[in-house]
Amino acid sequence: MAKRRLTKKIVDSLVYTGSISPKGNQGLCIHWDAALDGFGVRVQASGTKAYVLTYYARGRKRFVTIGRVNRMPLEQARKKALALLQQVNEGIDPAAVRQQERQILTVAQFAEQFLERYARHHRKTWKEDARRMTKNIIPAWGTRRLDAVHRSDVAALHSRIGETSPVEANRTMELIRRMFAVALDWGMLPPGFANPAKGLKK
Repeated sequence: MAKRRLTKKIVDSLVYTGSISPKGNQGLCIHWDAALDGFGVRVQASGTKAYVLTYYARGRKRFVTIGRVNRMPLEQARKKALALLQQVNEGIDPAAVRQQERQILTVAQFAEQFLERYARHHRKTWKEDARRMTKNIIPAWGTRRLDAVHRSDVAALHSRIGETSPVEANRTMELIRRMFAVALDWGMLPPGFANPAKGLKK
């Protein structure tokens, strides 16, 4: 189909023009933008629409979804597409980054690996580590991804525990620092991620 500069009016009017196989499989239906190469709107047979971007990284054609049309204004989607293309120009593959992020463990998942693979073999305090994980760390952040724990979170937990037990607070903070150091060493966090417990004072 011919490209045209997408406007809100055009996006609102887009309909599914693909084909559906006898098995019910939908053919790809993307209306491409004439103003920004690789940017378009994918329309499904159900009527659901999403902004998408295609680009080449290391000789491979890549495809990423930017966001649902009903949740994101067109110009915001276009700006996000430009930002993603800037990453591509800098040698970053946004699709690969997203895939890596989806593989990042939660704090509870990593805590289990940390205790079994590292603490039991390298820390004489591993039983106390396990207790602090269960009592202090997992209740606070267990369902969060590792990369969603920030310095302010560690500082707040350290302060809260320290109101009744300064020693427990300091040892919990040291455990958190060690946990994230190991996660970084094992390549389980994005490049450039800063250890959120590093540099915090006792």
